[in-house]
Amino acid sequence: MKQFVAQLKTLFRAGDPRRKMLLYALFASIICGVIDFGAPLDSFLRTIRNHVRAQPVSGEIVVVGIDNETLVALKTKNPTTGHIAQLITAIDAEKPKEIYVDFPTDVADGTENEQKLVSALANAKASVSLTAQTSIDALSEEWTVVPPAPEFRIHAKTVTTYAKANFLNYVWELPYARTLDGQPIPSMASAIAEIDRDNSQSSFYLDYSFDPRTIPVISGVAILNSTIKSDIAGKTVVLTPIVDQFGTIKRWPGYQPKPRAFVFVVGAETLKQGSQLAMGWIPMLALVLILCVVQLTTAHWPKRVAAIASTASLVLIPLIAESRMVFLEVAPALILFVWLGIWDAWSSFGNKLRSTNHTSGLANLNALNEIEGADKKSLVVALVRNYAHVRTSVNADKEANLVKQISDRLVLGTGGSKLYQADDGSFAWFVDPAIEPELDNQFEGLHALFRSPVTIDERQIDLDIAFGVDRNFDRSAASRYSSAWIAATEAGNLGLKWKGFDAAKLEDSEWQLSMLGQLDNAIDNGEVWVAYQPQLDVGTNRIYGAEALVRWSHPMKGEIGPDVFIGTAEQHNRIGKLTDFVLNQAISTAAEINRDGIPFIISVNLSPKLLEEPFLVEKVHGLLTKFGLSPACLTLELTETVAIDKNSDVLETLNQLRKIGIGISIDDYGTGFSTLEYLKRVPATEIKIDRSFVRQLAHNESDQLVVRSTVDLAHSLGCKIVAEGVETEGALAKLEAMHCDAVQGYLIGPPMHLSRLLDRLPQRKRRKVA
Repeated sequence: MKQFVAQLKTLFRAGDPRRKMLLYALFASIICGVIDFGAPLDSFLRTIRNHVRAQPVSGEIVVVGIDNETLVALKTKNPTTGHIAQLITAIDAEKPKEIYVDFPTDVADGTENEQKLVSALANAKASVSLTAQTSIDALSEEWTVVPPAPEFRIHAKTVTTYAKANFLNYVWELPYARTLDGQPIPSMASAIAEIDRDNSQSSFYLDYSFDPRTIPVISGVAILNSTIKSDIAGKTVVLTPIVDQFGTIKRWPGYQPKPRAFVFVVGAETLKQGSQLAMGWIPMLALVLILCVVQLTTAHWPKRVAAIASTASLVLIPLIAESRMVFLEVAPALILFVWLGIWDAWSSFGNKLRSTNHTSGLANLNALNEIEGADKKSLVVALVRNYAHVRTSVNADKEANLVKQISDRLVLGTGGSKLYQADDGSFAWFVDPAIEPELDNQFEGLHALFRSPVTIDERQIDLDIAFGVDRNFDRSAASRYSSAWIAATEAGNLGLKWKGFDAAKLEDSEWQLSMLGQLDNAIDNGEVWVAYQPQLDVGTNRIYGAEALVRWSHPMKGEIGPDVFIGTAEQHNRIGKLTDFVLNQAISTAAEINRDGIPFIISVNLSPKLLEEPFLVEKVHGLLTKFGLSPACLTLELTETVAIDKNSDVLETLNQLRKIGIGISIDDYGTGFSTLEYLKRVPATEIKIDRSFVRQLAHNESDQLVVRSTVDLAHSLGCKIVAEGVETEGALAKLEAMHCDAVQGYLIGPPMHLSRLLDRLPQRKRRKVA
């Protein structure tokens, strides 16, 4: 259960492929349910279930069919109401319980035929019901009920034969009643079953498990000739045409087409079974969703049990439910199950392919991560520290031999445990608790074995091996492998044979993992702030601007170095919000200072990743406009380690920024791609000499040569030159002699709060800057 809960949490964690596939499959299933996309599939499955539950009708409803023989006997191809009257009289003579006539009787013009029907209806001893025909308007798509003529309705009841078919032309539902002149008229099925429900908006499912071939059918000619072979006395009789020329033949799920009246016979048989409940598609989808979650979060026999349970529920539950007049739709649930089943099977197949190292045939780390029962065993990693060098020195076809010699030696110390191989020259196995006290001796023995070199192509090759152990049982195998690998690396660096992983390091690891999420909150709650390092104009000896630098004062960790969180944010593509914050603060500050009459330029570092943003130029221009700062008062610093292709989007972005008047500075000059071609492509207005060339400038002739040539190069290109890291008067004097334009560093001032920076500026009509 503990492992299942852990897997369940993993499943619903963002980024888990199972979660993504589950959501896709669930979304598709819900859409199918909402738009009834699975109706054909549900019809097909329901038809199969109906055949499984096939049963005969009660036999209490008899169909008297107007077939071809009857038409011949009546000497007509188109029966009239007079012929219907003749048949009603003949049927009534057999003393049925009631008679239902499914034949158009909406017109009565007083002719002899209509008089015959009126007389037959008036003289019938059995209750007679005539059907109100229905028709659909081709334009409005509204159904119209056409009742029998008033002369006939005086002596007969009225029922409807409204039966709306789906797009496959199957009738799966019948209404209890329809409305005529504001009054409900029962359907033929409701009337036969004696169901008094006048809600014309309510309908019921047809139970097509009743085999239509078992409905008693008597030819009308047998009634006319009094040659009836089956007794209809006391039974319900439905008189209807049963030949195709009258347009009353309907498609029947699972059987050949049948007369329309058969649908209402089955409808009556359905209603006689009792009330029914239509539950739709949501219950089955919810049940299968739960089973699919179990299937995705468990392994081996629980997975198989969940799969079997899903299959059984999709088959047996609807089958049993329909026998009790509870109707369920299963298509959305089936789509979910099949979708996830195919994906899970494909994933399992792929995992099997990925669980073996193709070079050695040993199980790899994928297999390690799937092992069960490892939460009570220590995990050992044997790291061959020089494996990469050894592998490059032997032919590719000999690597399997190399791994075999390594694994043969390791197996002697694994205590019979299965050995797993990673591609980086590390091997892992789990240690049974009973062998745990002997680990130190095992590692001593293994080290002794590896003192002897392996032999590849008659060459003697020494292997440098170290061991790491993880005993944190409550973590995943993948996490524990990483911990043991780190311990083995530390052991090798310290010259030890083996080392256990220090669990206290997990806290720092967790901090690194959660840092980005905390950084976003820190920006919002004021923990992140902007420091300003003043920049001095060497010629005028005045502060002319500052570089905006981000700082993070964490309430628990204290001051966090920008190299820690900025690098992590860039690595994980989360630098955008941080840069937006710094730009907003820096530009608003510079705008306020300039409005106070103090010429002031602000410099902001720009992450290389943001140069690829499509709307960077619009964003920066929008901030300048918002705070009223001239573009000339903003310099964006580009780290010189950024490679810029001749036709790259980065170069286009820089050109657009420069076009609107923003300064472009090449930061850390001398540490990256410092070529003349690079300087020609970048539209720089400023070059900043890296501090590594300035720190020993007063005493190092090589640094002096580099800086002097850089100053001359910058001036020849029309660029301003700024030296970073100025910490001594000697370095400042050298830079002044070389005609360096500006400097910054601890000699001028460290990164400081805004209030301290303002104190360094010329005292004019300065107001308080927010």
